[in-house]
Amino acid sequence: MNNPQIANLYGTNEPERSLRFRAVGDARIQGPAKLTPALVFVLAAVVALSGLGTSLAQGAASFVVIVHPDNSTGTASNSELSDIFLKKKTQWPNGSAIEAVNLSGEPEVREAFSRAVHQRSTANISSFWNQELFAGRAVPPLELGSSDAVVQYVASHSGAIGYVAAGRALDGVRVLSVLTPPRLIQRVDPNYPATARAARVSGDVVLSIEVGKDGRVSRVNVVKELPFGLTREAIRVVEQWRFEPATVNGRPVSQELEVSVHFGAPGN
Repeated sequence: MNNPQIANLYGTNEPERSLRFRAVGDARIQGPAKLTPALVFVLAAVVALSGLGTSLAQGAASFVVIVHPDNSTGTASNSELSDIFLKKKTQWPNGSAIEAVNLSGEPEVREAFSRAVHQRSTANISSFWNQELFAGRAVPPLELGSSDAVVQYVASHSGAIGYVAAGRALDGVRVLSVLTPPRLIQRVDPNYPATARAARVSGDVVLSIEVGKDGRVSRVNVVKELPFGLTREAIRVVEQWRFEPATVNGRPVSQELEVSVHFGAPGN
């Protein structure tokens, strides 16, 4: 998909949640390593893995996401899939209607999907839909009782998307590659240079970084600078951050993203 929802670095589907760094000296410093709408996938890595059909696992169960063969979408993030199955996103890029299909008869597979895609349990998602029904806002996606039934439905409906147990026959459908964005697991707090403190300079340093397959920051480009050494300090700490790498169908890939480090002078 062309415009993925912003994905939180801590692995949730809530957009733009910031990291909060402790105060240094008399400055309030917050270093939001949040993904911006300029999130860019390393397409070569995505394309290389898009046809592998590797299953995603959660506990003992694993699943694959399937679409109709005529669907041109090759890759989706977990946050995009969550939007689709919560009916927050209702159209494919070509404008056709999305028909999401839930698997009701294989609870382990459904729980694996809910945990991986929504970061929530099946019971929590059911509660969400009960509230939506009670308020008259929306009805939940179609539910089918078996993986085979989901395959048959998706194969006969060009706008359909579903998930099935890994290892099932997938006649007449195509596996959709699922991208999980990087998740920050180790950070280094920035210092607030004395020259910047004295000048009461505040604002955001914005950096474009590449997170490699090993979770290390392999490249840093400056998108937006700040004076008095703040740009250098932002680069220094971001280069030391460590991530769980992005994955496509469970396999690590490199990914480019923008992060911002905010420096706040006292009173700002």
